[in-house]
Amino acid sequence: SLKLVYIFSVNPHLGPLQVSLSRMVMDIMKFFFLYVLVLFAFSC
Repeated sequence: SLKLVYIFSVNPHLGPLQVSLSRMVMDIMKFFFLYVLVLFAFSC
């Protein structure tokens, strides 16, 4: 997967895509954490 990151960073078209994808994954993880927290709070 490190080779894929290198290919993305070198390619001028896929470089910005990699940045936006990593930010999107971080946002998804935050929302997933909040969802699990709320789900756990109401299930107990």
